[in-house]
Amino acid sequence: MGDLRVAREQAAYQFQIQAGRLGYAIEKRLSAYTFAVKDLDDYRGKVCTAIVLPVTFDFYTYRLHKSQRFDLLIVQRHNAVVPVNVIDMETSIKYFPGDRVDTLMREQIKRRTADEKALVLSQIITGTNDGKHALAAMTPRMRQRYLKEARTYLRGRIGRPFAR
Repeated sequence: MGDLRVAREQAAYQFQIQAGRLGYAIEKRLSAYTFAVKDLDDYRGKVCTAIVLPVTFDFYTYRLHKSQRFDLLIVQRHNAVVPVNVIDMETSIKYFPGDRVDTLMREQIKRRTADEKALVLSQIITGTNDGKHALAAMTPRMRQRYLKEARTYLRGRIGRPFAR
């Protein structure tokens, strides 16, 4: 749990320093890892809610897609497809909803890394064409395993909700 907090603090601090360069103005801090930010690139100057996470796949791990709606994810490392905007603090790149990370996938592999698995699972959860192609290329047993794991992320979790 300590690594999670440290990674979130690093990403939050980095975002506070780089917000203007990335096209955002911090309106106010809602909690330790949640901000109300104004998108400076949007001509309407829309204020949106941003949350800081260590990696993008935590959006599904902590079931944030089921609870409160966030308009922006600020992550230390981008490793999944999500239906919201994402700012990767490691590379300082802004990803739009549904954008995938091409650098994660390798060709001709026997086993996927944790990040590759997270990317494929997020593609299956969001229903993208890349996820459908990945499922079609799998063996029946592996396809069954990935579909089962994707369904677990679509169900709620028992216990205390994720602290913002």
